[in-house]
Amino acid sequence: MLVVSIPASERGGADIEIGGENGKVALQRLLHVVGRVADQWRPSSKDESFEIVRRRLFKTPDADAHTSIAATARAFVSAYRANPSAFPRFAGSEDGEYEQRIKISYPLHPELLDRLYEDWSTLDRFQRTRGVLTLVSSIVHALWVDGDADPLILPGNVPLDDADVNTNLTQYLEDSWKPIIDSDIDGPNSTALQIDRSRPNLMQRQVTERLARTIFIGSAPRTRSDRKGLDKQYVWLGTFIPGDTLGNFGTALELLAQQSTYFYEEQGHYWFDTSPSVTKTANDYAERLREDPETVWNEIVRRLEAETGKRGDFARVHVASSSSSGEIPDLEEVRLVIAHPRVSRRRQDGDDGPAAQWVRNAIETKGASQRIHRNTLIFLVADSGALETLEAGTRAYLGWRQVQAKTDTLNLTMQQKNQADDWVKRLDATVADRIRDTYCWAMYPEQPDPTRPFFVAAEKVPDSGGVSVAERVSTKLKREEHLVTNLAGEILGMTLHNELGSLWAEQREISVGTLWEYFTRYIYLPRLVRREVLDRAVESAVHAVMVPGERFALATGKDDAGRYRGLVIPPDGGANLTVTNGTLLVDYGQAQAQRDTQQAEAEAARNRFAGEGLSESGGVSEFRGGGSGGWSAGTTVPVGTRADRRKEREAVTGPVDQQEPARVTSHFFGSVTVDPIRYSRDIGQVQREILDRLAGAGAQLEITIDIQATKPDGFTESEIRTITENASILKFGNAVFEAE
Repeated sequence: MLVVSIPASERGGADIEIGGENGKVALQRLLHVVGRVADQWRPSSKDESFEIVRRRLFKTPDADAHTSIAATARAFVSAYRANPSAFPRFAGSEDGEYEQRIKISYPLHPELLDRLYEDWSTLDRFQRTRGVLTLVSSIVHALWVDGDADPLILPGNVPLDDADVNTNLTQYLEDSWKPIIDSDIDGPNSTALQIDRSRPNLMQRQVTERLARTIFIGSAPRTRSDRKGLDKQYVWLGTFIPGDTLGNFGTALELLAQQSTYFYEEQGHYWFDTSPSVTKTANDYAERLREDPETVWNEIVRRLEAETGKRGDFARVHVASSSSSGEIPDLEEVRLVIAHPRVSRRRQDGDDGPAAQWVRNAIETKGASQRIHRNTLIFLVADSGALETLEAGTRAYLGWRQVQAKTDTLNLTMQQKNQADDWVKRLDATVADRIRDTYCWAMYPEQPDPTRPFFVAAEKVPDSGGVSVAERVSTKLKREEHLVTNLAGEILGMTLHNELGSLWAEQREISVGTLWEYFTRYIYLPRLVRREVLDRAVESAVHAVMVPGERFALATGKDDAGRYRGLVIPPDGGANLTVTNGTLLVDYGQAQAQRDTQQAEAEAARNRFAGEGLSESGGVSEFRGGGSGGWSAGTTVPVGTRADRRKEREAVTGPVDQQEPARVTSHFFGSVTVDPIRYSRDIGQVQREILDRLAGAGAQLEITIDIQATKPDGFTESEIRTITENASILKFGNAVFEAE
């Protein structure tokens, strides 16, 4: 029997296998002669080839080994099923076919066999049986020597840094692949290993290095084909081992794409190539920016300035373009100052840290002069640790943007242009996210004791995705009352009696303009965001029911005699006050004394008119008495004798000895029907407009609520039980349900 082995003609027959043109002629003649009488035998299939390899390299497993193999296969497939979107659909199929493949191919993972038999076997001179046998033998030996304890041998486990394994693979590739493997993929100084070393969560399981190996095994044989790259799901399949965190895979790939020289990515496909990617050019630009931090800081400042339009509750947002306090204006309304990137804060820094010292200087001075409005500044400062990451991302963004701007000069291919555009877009979003993470320290002055110096407080502001940094800060500080957007009249009164107590006790009055100046100057007072907050507080005080320690009165001004004009003593439902700088806040006792004096004078005038009726002087006089049947205001009568005036008065009011004593109005009774749909609104209005005013007038209240409810289809047992129990708890004197 004669056995003849010839190159597979359907593969095209490379010259190196056939022997040039003469070899082709000989091959054709041999095929013609042998083909007439030969019994054709095709090369072994993938499964047959592996069975040969398995029998040559591994023992037949016993019962215990079969149990261990089954457990391993089940663990892998269970992980695939738990994350169906991360892996190819067949890997986690319920039919158990892939699980059976894992058992048969053990200790090799089926994905490694697929890559060898489907991709590497397409290369010239790579033999499906002998080549795989030699390669797998070197892989197993290298892993055995290293004491590798992984449950299966995946593409990500192939030790490309081993000399035998490296030779058995690269002999089928161009010579340029060897330095690429050493520099980017697998070597003591490779980019993948450096990335792992920089991140403990990646180094623990060598995530980046395993991913790089998987991508190389799956893409190197196809770099000259039209179908480049390995799909992300197959990258995951060739790398994942139960216990891995899939979230780390994406991080590792992103870092590999940023730092590797020969790594490519396009639309979810990844591969290594022999020509440097534009990543190398972008990285070179980024590295040069380490010597030019001002360019990086200017980009960060530009992005911060773009967010000043969304200022939250702040009157204005100011981005410091330098570390000088002179560029921060001295204004009356509260502003957020975002510090320059050169000013940053560490978590452990205290009130004497560099950032706190810079904030203190900006509060106290404006350049070479003293700052007047010290209670109007809030500062947002970068975190020192996060700032390094932000600067690295910004350098990468600027590097890729430089590549994008020089596409013609660099003679980039369409694929490389697309790659540059994709990276610029991706890093643009990354830098925006990192800015929100980095600028997280809200710093502001605090002075609990007016007799002691202020200190600089710092609070970390949590990130709220999609919200500007100013909106985050204003929300945080407003919630903790370090930023006041709404001030009640009662709180304003407490501020007068407490924080401004000594001044209030001495002067017993203060204008709104002066009070606003105090709010902006003195740090121990509440920090009002703008003047309107104070004006609304003064207006609301007119109708507020205040207790001792809160009370104050209001006036529009003072006359030449020192009396208050337009005096309002809250609560006064009929008063309508327009607040101006000259509007006065007046001590309650002083205002009440003037009111009592005015009432006494008015009472004396009424008594004088009641006793004398009209003036004894000649001419005419006005009688402004009251009561039904009396003269109306402004009525004029002739002047007569005292007896005449008495007769005329008695004609109207009756004899003096028959007049009833004056009656005191001391009782109030009222009832009202509220809207059954909007009862909460109506009851609230009754409380504010009637009950609060009665209580504020010092009246003793007796309040009874009468409720009548009808439900045509009847109350359920649950409703009756719940309402009855609640009425009992609320101490209803009478609460019953009746049947018709």
